[in-house]
Amino acid sequence: MTAATILVVDDEPAIRQFITELLQLEGYTVLTASDGAEALHLLNGGRPADTAYEAVLLDMMLPEVHGLEVLRHLADGNVSVPIVAMSASRRELDAAVEAGADAALEKPFEIDALLDCLQRVQG
Repeated sequence: MTAATILVVDDEPAIRQFITELLQLEGYTVLTASDGAEALHLLNGGRPADTAYEAVLLDMMLPEVHGLEVLRHLADGNVSVPIVAMSASRRELDAAVEAGADAALEKPFEIDALLDCLQRVQG
């Protein structure tokens, strides 16, 4: 059985590294993006062959392309993958859910909250 692949999108290297290591310990395969443009590239076919994402952890406050723009592009392009919006701003999280995010996770978050949220959006 292939491990579920999660795309982690965050502009803070320490946060990307922490989430990546945590998810790998839980048995996930993890790919990362440091901004919205890179995330869109990976979500729109720029990923390794035979890679399907089980979920995306998407920071809202990103350089280049904001997290809300990533959500809008995915909706317009009919890309169907569960999205967990992450932000320290409740306003940003509310906007993300309105734009189509499947769940919202307020930073800073507990490890268990992250893992529970991922399991919920994966079905």
